[in-house]
Order: sequence, then structure tokens, then C-alpha cells
Amino acid sequence: MKKLVVWICDGVVALMAILAIVCYFFAPVWKLTVKYPLSAEDIQDMVASSVSDVDIEIEKGVDINLDINIDMPLLFSSIGSHGDEVVQKLVDKNVDKLVVQLKGTVGDLTKSVAKQYAKQVVKDQVNDQLKKILNTQDGAEINRKLESAGITDAYISQKTDALFDLISSGNTSVDQLTEEVLGTVDEVYDKLKASGDETFQNVTLNDKDRADIEKTVNDALSNFSDSDGTINLDEYINAFLVDALRGMNGSSSKVSGIRPVAAQTSADDELAVEMKAAIVNMIPSELGPILSIVMIVVLVLILLSMASWVYILVKLIVKLTKFATTEPTVKLKLPIILGWLPFLILVIVPSIAMPLVMGMLGEELAGLAISFSSISWIALMSAVVCLGISIFYMIVRKKNRSEIAVSATEEESTESSENTEEQE
Repeated sequence: MKKLVVWICDGVVALMAILAIVCYFFAPVWKLTVKYPLSAEDIQDMVASSVSDVDIEIEKGVDINLDINIDMPLLFSSIGSHGDEVVQKLVDKNVDKLVVQLKGTVGDLTKSVAKQYAKQVVKDQVNDQLKKILNTQDGAEINRKLESAGITDAYISQKTDALFDLISSGNTSVDQLTEEVLGTVDEVYDKLKASGDETFQNVTLNDKDRADIEKTVNDALSNFSDSDGTINLDEYINAFLVDALRGMNGSSSKVSGIRPVAAQTSADDELAVEMKAAIVNMIPSELGPILSIVMIVVLVLILLSMASWVYILVKLIVKLTKFATTEPTVKLKLPIILGWLPFLILVIVPSIAMPLVMGMLGEELAGLAISFSSISWIALMSAVVCLGISIFYMIVRKKNRSEIAVSATEEESTESSENTEEQE
């Protein structure tokens, strides 16, 4: 029974060894998550630089989270490569994923801004008409008249939600949206007439006012449209990000509508090119050789860890072939030591050191946070399991030695008794 339990434990050790080896080829060996907070003020400045004709309030900031993955093929490719080549390979490996992550964060922000923008455009047009009708600039009086007619913020929000749904549906024309705004203004006039206030009984939206509204809305929406008058928020997000990255690369041009990309080049490709340039420019030239050395050290560390698990697998296979004649337990000291070492070096040590390093770099990187993770946690888990099993193995081996010692003592006692009997 005891031997059966030992062989079950051997099977568990073999499974842990296989997991620890295989995991490195199916997930990032090392993952760095960079988190940078954009404050409401930063976002306000970004929005003001591209949309200057409407006052949009940004209530809270957002966190930009970007993941950089290092896997086994990338580690192997760093062998024999110069520092600049290693940096380029690292950027190439991650840029597509970084583009998706950045577009997701900025996309949510842009849609929020666009929604506020649509609401502000409608509200401004309604207020402008009321100022003309009432011949006043008194905002309190205008709001009072609007509320008495049922034209509240909730009503404006309801109308602009429909307008935003049209914007976010994709490939909507400026003319369509302008008609929606004009339709809302017409509805406001109808509600004012129906309010019973004598001031509004004979008001109408004349041709000149309608033309003014149409021009104002067209000009406002041109911020989000291409040369054909089509609004596509995804394309606007690309244009916004490309300009922001070009600013970092020293070739900024303010966003003024969606720019057409070069022939045979998708918007995402253009964004990826600019992001590559921005990341490479941000990495100091001295970091390339250091990064190359780090990659090789990490590779050696992973290979040593894997070798310790392979060694245990081989020992278990040899034990299996001699099932009946050999001690079934194996010593697990090597994988216990080397199994968890990658997690220590890749996650625990940098996680402790990074806050100290960031503090030394000063306020220019305030708020920037870098966290580390690694698939080597599976090797760590395997090492912990093996540590528990090794304790059981030691107990088994100690008990076996005791049983052997007792057996040897009994044999000696038996032999001594037989010799005594023969002498008698």
C-alpha cells in the first residue's frame, strides 16, 4: 500500500514537471504592465487641441494600461542580436496588441467626449434661438422658459442619445446628423408653442435661422468627419492617436477631421507605424545593450529551470523501468531550488525594486506604475507541490531505513541463535 502511494506521488511529480516545462511555450515568460494615469486636466487639454469650438467638461481621468509580453521565441531571437535589434524585435512583437489596448482606452474616452459634444451642440442651438426670441442673454430666464415648456436637461439628453447612437453606428453623414439636429430644434419650437406662453405663440424657425443652424452644426461635426462628410468614430480615434504620437515623435499636426491614409495602408497600420516610432524614441540608446543582456540572462534562467524538471522526469522514467527492484522515491532538491527561481527573479525582485527605482527617477514619472507577471508561477506552484511531496518522501525513506535496520538486526539475532544452538 505504501509503495502504491509513493508511485501516485511520483505521478504527481511527473505531471508538475511536464506543466512547468510546457507552460513556457504557451504564455508570456515575462509580462510588464505599464499603467499611466491621464488626469482630467490632461484630457481637457487634449480635447481642447482638437475640438476648440465647444466647451466640454471632463469630469475624471482615465488610466492607460499597456502590456508588453516577452515569450520564448523572442528570447531565443535575442541571441546574437545587437541592442537596437532586440529593442526593434520587442516593439514589433507587441505593437499590434498595444494599438488595440490604446484604441480601446482612447476610444471609450472619445465616445464619451463625442456624446458630450452632441449634447452641447443641440443645447447651444436651442439656447441661441431662445436668446433671439426673448431678446435676452439672461441664462436663468432662458432655462426657466425651457423648463416650463418641458425642455429639460433630461429631454435634451434623450434627444442627443439618439443623435449619438447615429454617430456611433458608423459611416453616418454630416448631413444626416444636421437634419436630426434641425428636427430637434423644430420639435423644441412646437413644444414652446404648446406651452401656453404668449411669447411663443407666433414664433417660427425662419429660413435664415435654419441656414445658420445648418452651417453651425456642419462646421462643428466636421471635427469628426472625413473629406466626404462621413463620420466614423473609429477613424477619428485613429487620426487623434496618430497626431498625438506624431507630436511625441516631433512631427505633430493638429487633428482637423479624419485624414485619408496612404494607399495600400490601413488606419491601424499607420497607427502601428507611429506607435513603433514613439516607443523606440522613448527608449534610451543605452538601454538596448542592457536589454539584450537581460533577455539572454532570462533565457538561461528559464532553460536551467526547465533542465531541472527534465532531469526529474528522466529519473522517474528510470525508476519506472525498475519498479520492483529500486527505491521508488526520488530526491526533488534540484527542481525545488531552480523551479521557483524564475518567479523570484522575474516577478518578486522587480516588484520590490521598481517603487525604489521610480522614486529615484523623480517627479517626471510620477503616477507611472509598472507591474510584473510571469507564467513561471506554474513552475513555482509545481515546486511548492514537490516540496510537500519531498517531505513525504523523506518520511518514507527514513521509515524504510528503519525497517531495513530492524530487519538486519533480526537477521543477526537469528544467525547468532543458530550458531549458539550448533555449538550446544
